[in-house]
Amino acid sequence: MAIAESQTPMNRAVETSMRIQVVARNYWPLADESSQRLMHTLDAWQSIGVEPSVLTTRWNASWTDRARLRKVAVERLLPPPSSSWNESHFQRNVTKWLIKNADNFDAIYVDAADHLLSAIVSKASLIGRPVLSRFSQDPLSLAIPKSLGAYLPSSVSIRDSLRKCHAVIADHRRGYEALLDLGVSKEQSVWIPDAVFEPARRTEIERKMAARALFDVSGDLAIPAQTHLLVHFGQASIEQLEGVLQTVCGLLDRGVLLRMWLINPGSDTPKIYQWLRHQGWHREILIFDGFDVLEDLICIADLVIASNPACSLQYSSRLVLESQVPMIVAQEPSIGEWMPETPLMKWYHSKDTLAAQLADWLMHRSQWEAEAIALRRHYQQHHPNQHWLDRWRSLFSEAILKNQHGTSGKSFK
Repeated sequence: MAIAESQTPMNRAVETSMRIQVVARNYWPLADESSQRLMHTLDAWQSIGVEPSVLTTRWNASWTDRARLRKVAVERLLPPPSSSWNESHFQRNVTKWLIKNADNFDAIYVDAADHLLSAIVSKASLIGRPVLSRFSQDPLSLAIPKSLGAYLPSSVSIRDSLRKCHAVIADHRRGYEALLDLGVSKEQSVWIPDAVFEPARRTEIERKMAARALFDVSGDLAIPAQTHLLVHFGQASIEQLEGVLQTVCGLLDRGVLLRMWLINPGSDTPKIYQWLRHQGWHREILIFDGFDVLEDLICIADLVIASNPACSLQYSSRLVLESQVPMIVAQEPSIGEWMPETPLMKWYHSKDTLAAQLADWLMHRSQWEAEAIALRRHYQQHHPNQHWLDRWRSLFSEAILKNQHGTSGKSFK
């Protein structure tokens, strides 16, 4: 599990050329998809000469205001933006902090194109550093209180802020096209998909170690002998999960030896649990809160089901793919942006098609495992991870050089 190493001041004694100040509402110890994605992206950035630090929200009074995690300095600010007044106060504290600490970083990366970005861009001249932002059309990526209303700038302000950024990074090609429609120039608009650079290892020894480690955490994480383990990652509504649960319960009713774990399904968890209790399978299909590290879970999983890929494609589904675990994914528009067309990818679009896929998996386990290996190879041939790292390096280098020397920019399509 990821552990904050120690409380530490944010000042750096050594200057580097790629010091990136990340601003994100959510970060560890939160364990949602966006937090996982960002934490592991920063791991990858460090491998290309970037020195990231994180400015985030102190959502809980028991959390320290400063920490180090995976060699990254983390600063948490109050108040948590859980109301209109708190949101405005939080935005002011973020911009004040960035102005005060501007000598400690060379560029700012804002992890969501929301009203916090607007506040930062409005103070860009005082901060004196280029601002880059992530742009996603996934509504789950915006953790904005619903009650903000008139206290916050309008969406027009967000659009204008995107146009004033040095660069805006879209997570899909359709997001890139949406940026152009918003008036963000081709020179500013960048497509860099979310990616996972370190897969989970799944040798027999590592699987046994992972199973033991999870059992030590909780006896509920034990897997009986000869029992298949299905895992579901990512937030999902009861409507998205009901067909999956009905199908798995049908297999349990027939005596198939299965366990299923739902990892951090989100706000519908009470409804999901009541549904399972009514079916009588709440001891075989278990719900767990978020894990800040997923590798042990993926290491021992026999099959992963993704019912809400728009959420899980930020991190967990990509980690499953890179770790070469068999996976069945709900068919929806964002998938076409992610996976080049191939029969190796296992889809479902109804309860019946999911049941057919599960039946085929139970009959042909070895074939599915071989196809999972081939699927990862297919994906890497079309979207090699090193290509995305090279884009990040070039993007940050160009932003810093332009800010320091006033050189002209270049396009990152």
